[in-house]
Amino acid sequence: MEKFITKVRILTWTVIALIVLNVSILASIFWFIKHRPERDFNRAEMFFPKEPGMGKMFHHKLNFNDTQKQEFEKIHSEMRQSTHQIFDQMQGLRMKMLDELKKRNPDTTILYGYANELGKLHTLMKRQTIDHILKIKGICTPAQQDSMTALFVRILQGDEMPIPPMHERHRFIDNNNEH
Repeated sequence: MEKFITKVRILTWTVIALIVLNVSILASIFWFIKHRPERDFNRAEMFFPKEPGMGKMFHHKLNFNDTQKQEFEKIHSEMRQSTHQIFDQMQGLRMKMLDELKKRNPDTTILYGYANELGKLHTLMKRQTIDHILKIKGICTPAQQDSMTALFVRILQGDEMPIPPMHERHRFIDNNNEH
């Protein structure tokens, strides 16, 4: 009987320790979410940056002439504007989802609705990206179109990054300004 009581005590303390651990982990997660530092960059700019590096990469890799460079900058500027608005809407929905998830009893109907809205915005973003790529393709010669296709294949396979990681962007821009 004494062994049974000892096992029960061990199991009880183990359960208590696990509960304390889970509560502290959840509290840490919510604290970090609430107190995370503001980002000093726009998420849309991660994919369609304002800086000249993205355009320079296309100019260099596709060997654009001056007219093509100007047309590319116009197309790219339009894309940045539209994606910026969509990213803002998506971020707003993510914050609403987070607020709902923080509630003691989150409403899954509301969360699923936010998920559906995010899906629609994501689809819109992908469609705009397709239109953007087709517009760029439209200013290219057939040889440049082939180069562009090969470039996108390398990007999608992860062999080439269209935009360097945030911590390396200054080197990319500095190196491209030397040419």
